[in-house]
Amino acid sequence: LHEPKYSEPGNKVVLTLENNIVSRHLRTRDSLEKQFTDFGDLNADEQLLIHYMYNSGEKMTTAKAIELTGRSRKFIVKTMKK
Repeated sequence: LHEPKYSEPGNKVVLTLENNIVSRHLRTRDSLEKQFTDFGDLNADEQLLIHYMYNSGEKMTTAKAIELTGRSRKFIVKTMKK
């Protein structure tokens, strides 16, 4: 990431930290592929659920998986069992 930028407009100090979402996403994907050798073989919904758990530190629930994917309960239960 770029170095922090400080400015002093008026009577305050402003710190600007830049965030590169593309780089962060690639680093996360690389980390997941190292931890889960078959991560690349998962479908998009499965990768989304793993990615969410990795970033949030939360356990996946059926309700959360339905919310994230927009899929049916039946589909999610089958996916999570897999």
